[in-house]
Amino acid sequence: MTLIASSPTKNSPEVDVTSSSSSSSSPEDDNEESLKELSESTTFGKVQMGSSNGAHLGDRIYQGPVTIKQTVVYSNGGSTTVGVENPAFDQQDEDLEAKSTPSPPLQSKGCGPRWRPSPLIVVGSSVILLLLVLVVGLIVVLILEVDRSERNSVTEEGSRANCDQDIKTTSPPIHVVCRQKWGARPAIRRFSQGEQAPLVVISDTASIKCFNEDECGNVTSSTQRSYIDSKGWYDIPYSFLIGGDGVVYEGRGWNTQARLKRLQSEYNDQTVLLAFIGTFDTDRASQLQVTTCQRLIEGGVKLGHIHKDYKLLGVKQLYEEVDSPGEALFQQIKNWTHWVETI
Repeated sequence: MTLIASSPTKNSPEVDVTSSSSSSSSPEDDNEESLKELSESTTFGKVQMGSSNGAHLGDRIYQGPVTIKQTVVYSNGGSTTVGVENPAFDQQDEDLEAKSTPSPPLQSKGCGPRWRPSPLIVVGSSVILLLLVLVVGLIVVLILEVDRSERNSVTEEGSRANCDQDIKTTSPPIHVVCRQKWGARPAIRRFSQGEQAPLVVISDTASIKCFNEDECGNVTSSTQRSYIDSKGWYDIPYSFLIGGDGVVYEGRGWNTQARLKRLQSEYNDQTVLLAFIGTFDTDRASQLQVTTCQRLIEGGVKLGHIHKDYKLLGVKQLYEEVDSPGEALFQQIKNWTHWVETI
């Protein structure tokens, strides 16, 4: 008799062991009777591995108790084979078998050392990360600075557009272009003007003439630069400038002392200094400039910045070394009301 192990079923760790019985001397007519006797008398019992751990059968490993189910196979001369199930296996064995489950196939686990970055790599990565943070921070700061500059530029442009102070006490009103609008630099130093100046002094810029706001603004700005950078003055010396376009350009204004000469003058805090833009040695000032200047003086009187009994002079009348205004313009102002030959 031979025991042959077969593969276990899908759901339980049971193994069929087949017993084979062979007899060549028994007659063929006795096959059924012999098989009957074998099935009634032959029992192989149960093969159990109750305390086993990791029973290896075929290509599987079973954990826990394992029961081997037996089947008897009778062979007569190799021609006839009839199988008889071993009655020793019963349903109670299934409860035991259900407790044993095959373990999954063994898998190899890596046992090599874990990879760890070298200190050089860690330091290099940290430096790169720090540089990236610095670059991003710098970009953010630049963006914010550009945005702030643009907003300030817009605000400054809006301020320039709204800074003009037209004198409405005359008819028609006099348009006054403010310092910000013609691009004035801040004055290095200022001195407050007294109330109701008793003197109105006329000069000229000894420059080219101008006939629109852009041209006159450029001449005014250039005149300021010349006085500050080349002559060392605190600001453009004039209270106001009168352009060939009939527009008034703010210099030091009503509330800041004008400057008649580089050194301190006793007349500074008593004077409103008005300059015609251009050179008037031989050319007379246009009637538009003359009328604008006369109306500006009238407005100053009505606003309380010029005394109603003011005296009108040219700068050359106060200081012999100063040749301003040009002779042609000087002859024009001598015909104005309030002009005096001496103080």
